[in-house]
Amino acid sequence: MIRNIYILTVLLFSSMSVGWGQNEGDIIITEFFYKSAGNIYEYIEFYNTTDSTIDLVDWKISVDGNEYSIDDSVKITSNDYIVFLSFSGVFQDSTGKTYGSENDSTSFFNKCSSKCDVRQDDIYWLQFPGLSNESGEIKLLDSYNNLIDEVIYSSADEFPVGDEIMGQAAEFILDPLTNSAYSLNDVGSNWRSSQHESEWLWNGTINEKGSP
Repeated sequence: MIRNIYILTVLLFSSMSVGWGQNEGDIIITEFFYKSAGNIYEYIEFYNTTDSTIDLVDWKISVDGNEYSIDDSVKITSNDYIVFLSFSGVFQDSTGKTYGSENDSTSFFNKCSSKCDVRQDDIYWLQFPGLSNESGEIKLLDSYNNLIDEVIYSSADEFPVGDEIMGQAAEFILDPLTNSAYSLNDVGSNWRSSQHESEWLWNGTINEKGSP
């Protein structure tokens, strides 16, 4: 009888643990591209700081108070990145080759469903309208609406890169595995404009700068 009670208690505790969802900082915002100089997707990049693969199905990304749901099984592996794309734009190199999302690739509206040359499973077409050029708030919420990470930026306050940078993503410059990285990415001095010229971010004349 005691053994049965013990087993029942363990099972109840386990089911309650699942309901708690993920912990703050398990996944953090490491980059966002909000001031393209061409017809390029605006995007938000996240990093998984845990030792486990996390399925983001039913998670939500809030942009300036508007929530966008991740409706598909999208897995981000341990110590790896994933990029969420805006509704419009294109990732394209100087040869004309286009890059897009393997996830939800059958969607009629997803440009990658019909004419994408390369499909990536670390890209998800979230379909948010874009990020404000002046100021904004990005939040990541798990399937239980727990806040996992957020970044509030303002060009007027020089966070993260001021108001004159075009064609360069904002990058978190600290190691995302640093303790409490999710709180350190609230500090403007821990960000800078990207120095990496990306093959995918060709705007028709030059390569813009960012991770993809």
